[in-house]
Amino acid sequence: MTPPLLVGRGDLVEDFGASLDDGPGAPGRATLYTGARGVGKTVMLNQAEEQARRRGWLVISETATPGLVDRLTREHLPRLLHEHRDPPARRRLTGGSVAGVSVSWTDVAEGRPEAGLRRQLEELTGILAGHGTGLLISVDEMHRRRSGDLRELGAVVQHAFREERELAFVGAGLPAAVSDLLSDDVVTFLRRADRHVLGPVSLDDVAEAIRVPVEESGRSIADEQCRTAAAATGGYPFLIQLVGHNVWRRRPDREHITAEDVAD
Repeated sequence: MTPPLLVGRGDLVEDFGASLDDGPGAPGRATLYTGARGVGKTVMLNQAEEQARRRGWLVISETATPGLVDRLTREHLPRLLHEHRDPPARRRLTGGSVAGVSVSWTDVAEGRPEAGLRRQLEELTGILAGHGTGLLISVDEMHRRRSGDLRELGAVVQHAFREERELAFVGAGLPAAVSDLLSDDVVTFLRRADRHVLGPVSLDDVAEAIRVPVEESGRSIADEQCRTAAAATGGYPFLIQLVGHNVWRRRPDREHITAEDVAD
């Protein structure tokens, strides 16, 4: 989950937003986040998606599990195309119309046979470009076992970049998994992606991440207790949420969080 206050990653979030503003060709339009479990890779994907939505971009949020490309071509892209085509898809009668027999209808795009990934992305980004916006594809848990889908997606994204389409890609995975993908000769566009290795957060930032949500929720905590709680996390982002959550829960009916609460 995205924490109530994200600390230590502000520059990375702003960099991704700037890449959307800078237009096709901006290096950050292909971005990878790597790091150990619990360092906030998925949180960074959430933040990238939020940066896109604030700019009016459409977002497809996925995970590198079996059937990734099928879900893109049969679920996400057809839905978005149906919503944004002008005029919208017509309806076609696909069932019987004799009395007593049920009638069924199917949405179809006039004159458009079912298209593959590249054609659908080209059509959607073309529509969005006319409105001054674009499409972000976000893929979590990237690893080589799904390299077939990622190869196909990567080839299409690379073509879209060459054609200067309003498309961006952001992915996340464990360091070993991402390294394996980067060694794959077919997934070449990932080698040129902006790669960010997420590490610990400074303890000063951690203390702020604990103090601000407490105060914004109507309670208080002394600076010393914030520093103690921060030290216990070691700067590990998952522990920031875990420690903060449990410090809050010790005596939630009391206005002030005490040293005893933190020690517990």
